[in-house]
Amino acid sequence: MYSCRLLLCGLLALGSSAHADVFTVGSGAACTHASIQDAITAGLANGTGLDVINVARNRSYTAQALVAQNDTLVIQGGFADCSSATGDPNNPTVLSGAGGAAAPVLRIQGSGNVTLRNLVLQGGDAPANADGGGLAIVDGPHQITLNNVQLASNHAGRGAGMAVTTGVSTISVTFQGDSRIYGNQASSDGGGIYCRSASLSLVTENLIINSNTSGRDGGGVYAENCGIDLASGHALGALWNNQAVRNGGGIYVFGAFGGTRIYSLFSDALTRL
Repeated sequence: MYSCRLLLCGLLALGSSAHADVFTVGSGAACTHASIQDAITAGLANGTGLDVINVARNRSYTAQALVAQNDTLVIQGGFADCSSATGDPNNPTVLSGAGGAAAPVLRIQGSGNVTLRNLVLQGGDAPANADGGGLAIVDGPHQITLNNVQLASNHAGRGAGMAVTTGVSTISVTFQGDSRIYGNQASSDGGGIYCRSASLSLVTENLIINSNTSGRDGGGVYAENCGIDLASGHALGALWNNQAVRNGGGIYVFGAFGGTRIYSLFSDALTRL
């Protein structure tokens, strides 16, 4: 029910004329596609309107190197099968890059707004000179929303969990729900997140960025000319147990754009890094 309400709100925000094309991915006759990439491609072929892709967890998704571009898109998991009406946030669908190309699990490029919900992106293995192991967001403009999304055990040169890169400040990324970025390894900067010339809203009660490592700066977060709002209601804080070889084990920030704001979600509690 919770996922349905979120989707309904998104549709209403797009206006009364908004129409969503819904695709289902999984195993069984009720599914429109067996491949997530095929569903993404089908949605783009229908035009630039809203496309919703429901990804069932009744099959495995390995060797994923997905690309979404120039589309308004919702990719959401947690569905038991393709006949399920709602996704279970406690049982997200796992998308793994293991065994596939040396690339992010998901790359979002071009223009268009994208929402990810009830998903785990893991095992991405972008090359040492590339950005984004679990998720790479480039170009723009974009509004990217991650709701109950985990970015785990990914590798990349920069932004092993997630990389947000653009030449102009036209990308905004918002985290919601029980989102977590953990166990990612960057050979260069930004073990958890690498952000350049964008805006990040890391404000949600249960956000955790932990146990990420970088070979240079920013074990948890590396921010270059990146505006950041950071807050979490978790007892250990938003950032903990991240490590960098050089500077900023938790967070490394430099540049002018946007500033960095770190605060508590509760008036009587301290913010911990």
